[in-house]
Amino acid sequence: MDSEHRARLAEVGVELPTISPPSHNYAPTVLARGVMYVSGKVPCPDFPTRGRLGDEVDTETGYLAARSAAAHCLAQLEADLGLEHVAQILKITGFVASAPDFHEQPQVINGASDLFTQVLGARGEHARSAIGVAALPGNWPVEVEITVLTDGT
Repeated sequence: MDSEHRARLAEVGVELPTISPPSHNYAPTVLARGVMYVSGKVPCPDFPTRGRLGDEVDTETGYLAARSAAAHCLAQLEADLGLEHVAQILKITGFVASAPDFHEQPQVINGASDLFTQVLGARGEHARSAIGVAALPGNWPVEVEITVLTDGT
């Protein structure tokens, strides 16, 4: 990792997790024509909370879960591309496990959006969807996937 990104991560108090190989049949990333697609990431393995927003999980904890999932995305990018080769995060899709009456998905996914811009600056600005779902694998509260424009190297 280059020193600029290492310093930004330290400033915001984030340590990127170690990436594990997928446990199912999918590629963690796919690079096509200068665009990298990063498969959905749940919070880092040490994140302590599971459950649905509006039931077991409050919005503030959901925000932290989305931030952790974003750190997991950054770790995958670093492993497969190098953060210095990110030209722009084009799009993030955030899935929020939500109780039927929970409507704060955008506030939850702000955790991911905020981390991407804190670490990558203007290159972290992106289009976004925040989607409420009934459940996520492993009873995780949040999953985040990203689409990234690379610098072509």
